[in-house]
Amino acid sequence: ANPFPSGLDINPGDGSWTTTNVEASAWVWDHTQNNYRYGSIAANNGSGNGGNYPGLFRYIAMGQGIFIRTTGPDASLVWNTSARHHLNQDPYKKNSEREESILPYVMLEASNELSFSDIAFISFGEDGTTGFENGLDISKLFGGVTAPQLYMVNGEYQLSANYLASLEEDETRVVPLYYR
Repeated sequence: ANPFPSGLDINPGDGSWTTTNVEASAWVWDHTQNNYRYGSIAANNGSGNGGNYPGLFRYIAMGQGIFIRTTGPDASLVWNTSARHHLNQDPYKKNSEREESILPYVMLEASNELSFSDIAFISFGEDGTTGFENGLDISKLFGGVTAPQLYMVNGEYQLSANYLASLEEDETRVVPLYYR
């Protein structure tokens, strides 16, 4: 949980977060959608190329819990006080402002009769591969059974955001999208 008496910016781009063996993504539970929402902490990993897809959460409210996924033993996530952010934002909500993405992307959204929804992103770039790119791909964390779930499968990974190799001119590629 956010231990500060203020909001916490998960993607300030200044190295405020230090991670070891942690996927460069974070998830919060959104009870209004019966689903997890995700954000990228990739800009903090030193690569400077974080997969900041628009419309995702960026700020963690005071006392709000987050979920992270470890990628190996002795995992740690540490944030400095410089990541604190003082803003008027409802807790447990995504940004109301859309961030500009540094990646070209396709965003897909599914909703149901209960007004629950889920989103998935597909993007292409020169650093993309058929493997898992930590900080550009985002693992799927499945939500409630009454909410739609969109995801892609990339090897052993189920993904909410899939960053693939650039398309060559006149190339077509099929990216299977799963729904449940």
